[in-house]
Amino acid sequence: VLLLPGGIVSVLASDGALTEAIAERIEGAGVAPKLVDRHYLDAMLTPDRLEAVRSASAQAAETNGDFRPVLYHHHLRYWTAQFGTPWVLPAAVGALALVVYLVRIRAVALAIFASGFAASSLEVVLLVGLQVLCGAVYVGLAGLVTVFMAGLAVGAAVANRLPGRQPRRGIAGLAVGIALLACAIPSILNVLAALAGAAAGVPLGQAAVAGAAFVLAAMVGGQFALAGRAGAGAGALAASRLYVADFLGACTGALLASAVLIPLAGLAVTCLLAGAMNVVAAVVVVKSRPL
Repeated sequence: VLLLPGGIVSVLASDGALTEAIAERIEGAGVAPKLVDRHYLDAMLTPDRLEAVRSASAQAAETNGDFRPVLYHHHLRYWTAQFGTPWVLPAAVGALALVVYLVRIRAVALAIFASGFAASSLEVVLLVGLQVLCGAVYVGLAGLVTVFMAGLAVGAAVANRLPGRQPRRGIAGLAVGIALLACAIPSILNVLAALAGAAAGVPLGQAAVAGAAFVLAAMVGGQFALAGRAGAGAGALAASRLYVADFLGACTGALLASAVLIPLAGLAVTCLLAGAMNVVAAVVVVKSRPL
């Protein structure tokens, strides 16, 4: 592998030997370029620039991968550094406010926060998986969001029609279901990635990602519907508490998953964290007293 400096660093890779004497190779092949000639290359491939690229590439760094795109985090930090905007203090204040909120909310609202976190963070995970498996996330973005919204509607409709006087058990059960799906998603994506080269790899990946998104959304929608009759309050107060919990969970999940968790920890850790939060929420709901 050979790195060549320029306006954009060029990466050359070959099974054979590579050389920085590009001009000699071009001339030896009988090519007479009008722009990228010996003078252009001599000006671009100066010894100091070549050494700078070699020094930069020799630094120890984590491997950037499909399911752990650590380079995205560094790129984000690079661009935010251009504006000189302090983010540590606002982030700390926001984190403290979120902790205070989570300590004060009721058990059912905590479960809705956890499911909202899982919904957004796992949807980002599935979008990354769709990008890796199919090569273009924007082609399937609208379809995946549509499937997710349909799952929410179906889950809520089914939950509203289910009989039962103990909705808290249903909420806890769905939280465990979300956790199990979260733990299964990394394995599903790894299997699909291994099959990506097959003829049916892309359609299979699209169908599997859409199916996972639908099941996830159905459980989240069903849990939200059950929470409305689980003693979270009365009327508008109950609706506002649940909506705020869901909204904050979704915002937190989307932000942390996209900017921090997936780039630095990878898809698997992100999924496990979302699953663990829902397991904790399920335990809290079961152990708490009905209000």
